[in-house]
Amino acid sequence: MKDNIKSYTKKDGKTYYMFKLYLGMDSETGKQIHVTRRGFLKKEANLALAQLRVEVSKGEYK
Repeated sequence: MKDNIKSYTKKDGKTYYMFKLYLGMDSETGKQIHVTRRGFLKKEANLALAQLRVEVSKGEYK
């Protein structure tokens, strides 16, 4: 998977990071499932993305 982490700047001038992860298609609706998380520092974003990927691969993410 490619690195989906992107930076953005808030009005106060601080830089934060976000990621968007594609999880597949919803079998009932046929729509794509994406998870977006925002408001991290760089290390926190990497950690949160890795944890989310582990949860998805184990089938623990709802």
